[in-house]
Amino acid sequence: MYLAHCLIIKVIIVKRCNKSIQDVIASDSKEGKPLAEGGAAEPPEEDGSESLTSAMAIEGFVQGAPEDYTVQSQTAIDEDTRIQRIVESGDLEQLAEIVLNGDGGRLMGLKSPEPEIQAFLNNVPSYMEKIHRVHDAARDGGLLALQQALDRRKFAIAKDDISPNGSTALHVAVLFGHTDIVRYLASRFPETMTITDNDGRTPLHYAATIKDNGHFYNMLLQLGANPKSLDKLGHSAEFYLDRDKAKNILNYTELLNIFGAEELENQLLNDQGLVELSQSSIFGRTVQHTSYSAYT
Repeated sequence: MYLAHCLIIKVIIVKRCNKSIQDVIASDSKEGKPLAEGGAAEPPEEDGSESLTSAMAIEGFVQGAPEDYTVQSQTAIDEDTRIQRIVESGDLEQLAEIVLNGDGGRLMGLKSPEPEIQAFLNNVPSYMEKIHRVHDAARDGGLLALQQALDRRKFAIAKDDISPNGSTALHVAVLFGHTDIVRYLASRFPETMTITDNDGRTPLHYAATIKDNGHFYNMLLQLGANPKSLDKLGHSAEFYLDRDKAKNILNYTELLNIFGAEELENQLLNDQGLVELSQSSIFGRTVQHTSYSAYT
């Protein structure tokens, strides 16, 4: 008798908990908000099947996920909503900005009744592939490959997920010590020297960290880079020239680690700073130059 009484109480508690969870979900789904903390599940679809989000939430709830468990952040939901509205508004300029900021993947699969917008959306994979090739060439030192992929001027300032922390191709070329690509991008596309990474740092900030006797830093200065431009910490590129003062804030080793290229520093040290010999055209005449990007 006692056991039966306990079972009845347990059923009542479970039913009340389920009703409470459903009330929260119903409220959130009407408002377009993310799932409540604890990973509460969405109601089943009318056909009895569950959405992927619902399944993920239930799994987290059943397996005792921590209280801050979330299936999708509010920021991500807001961003998807914002992008959908941009597509609906037919704002090509903002759509292009999304691709250039390295977020083209968010546009994949979206549809628009406007032929011009749909044509752009259809071309997003091609745009992303070319931007990827630009960054890949900046990392590997392939000037010709980079030039071939740059069939649109804005690809020179575009960001890609192959390059961490919102770096551009010029950031990458500086970091990996490719003089011909640095000179080509900075002189042919001077706007590349003003574009910052996620920390507000220009390619000149990166160049300031490299112990190469000022090779890349001075080159960018001569091509018009601004040494007074401040990053999000309020530091100019000049500040990072004092490596003792800046070593705990930003240094060349740290940058290489971010790019997963820790071995490059030792390689350059072993080569005594001599990275490459190549040909480049400067103001219509061909000169031979040597790229130094290691500690000397």
